[in-house]
Amino acid sequence: MNLEKFEKIYFVCSGNIIRSAFAELYLKQLLVDKSDPKIGSFGTTYHNTRIHYKAHEYLSDLGI
Repeated sequence: MNLEKFEKIYFVCSGNIIRSAFAELYLKQLLVDKSDPKIGSFGTTYHNTRIHYKAHEYLSDLGI
């Protein structure tokens, strides 16, 4: 995946407990080159510090 023109990629959703957190971790898994952009995720309304447990289980099953 060629993302050289980007310095940062952020995924944003309302809570950052499933969608954006999943997207962040999945893209980090796909991009193994350390020169790839910084990747993060944020929520706009719900202030949570942990990914939803079901999303965590699914990502674990995928080896992410």
